[in-house]
Amino acid sequence: MEIAVPWVGFAHAGYRAARPRPGDQWRVNFSRVEWRTRVANGKIEKVPDTKEDNWVWSPQDQIDMHLPAYWGYVQFEESPGVALRRDPRWEARMEVQRIFEAQLVFRKAQGRWAASAPELGVADSKAVVEVTPDGWQASWEGVSIRQDGRVSVH
Repeated sequence: MEIAVPWVGFAHAGYRAARPRPGDQWRVNFSRVEWRTRVANGKIEKVPDTKEDNWVWSPQDQIDMHLPAYWGYVQFEESPGVALRRDPRWEARMEVQRIFEAQLVFRKAQGRWAASAPELGVADSKAVVEVTPDGWQASWEGVSIRQDGRVSVH
């Protein structure tokens, strides 16, 4: 399958409305969900009480495509054979993601945000957690994540 999306279509997400430059990296994933089906009375229907099959391009560690922290990298280049640059902040990204996931579990159980990593049960975390009037933020090594999942790199 091939699709074409104008570069301007990505402008709203913080990307430029122009072609990526050589070396630019984007986080992406591709997913296919397939339900078991059967033909009944001339119509296709899902087979009851069966789970769907899920395929993804990069591992998610769970069945949830809505976790961009686990998406793979696409690196744009003008010529083939250029090695993928490793994300120097990968460890920090995974650390704040771990706090994010723990906060979701904590809030569901406690009805509030935790004010520290030890309160979340991740006492070994290197991230600093700050509760604000609007929610919370966790930061480490120049990477921050908010309660809405937005990641910032500074």
